[in-house]
Amino acid sequence: MAQPAGQALQRFYEAALSEAERADLDAALGVDGVDQEIAVLRLRLRTLLRERPEDLALLFQGVGLIVRLVTSRYRLPRQSQAELKLALDRVLASIGVDDAGEGGPDA
Repeated sequence: MAQPAGQALQRFYEAALSEAERADLDAALGVDGVDQEIAVLRLRLRTLLRERPEDLALLFQGVGLIVRLVTSRYRLPRQSQAELKLALDRVLASIGVDDAGEGGPDA
């Protein structure tokens, strides 16, 4: 008898996980949506800005990932996605990250 899709995927990836990750897998499978991921990424981006503000490539990857997740979460049209990215780029520029529009994830 075939297993439900979730169980089959869980077993497929299980070998690649550490023992601690396997212990948390059931809890992770129960999380719906991407709100928690967006919040964690925002916190990581803030930490990155504080600890490695010169790492523009990584900053832009983080901003790009947040834009994609928020776009997905709210199903924003392309125009709104571009406006969100522009707003995040302006935030980076306002805190002293130069050339916020250069070398970003869409460049």
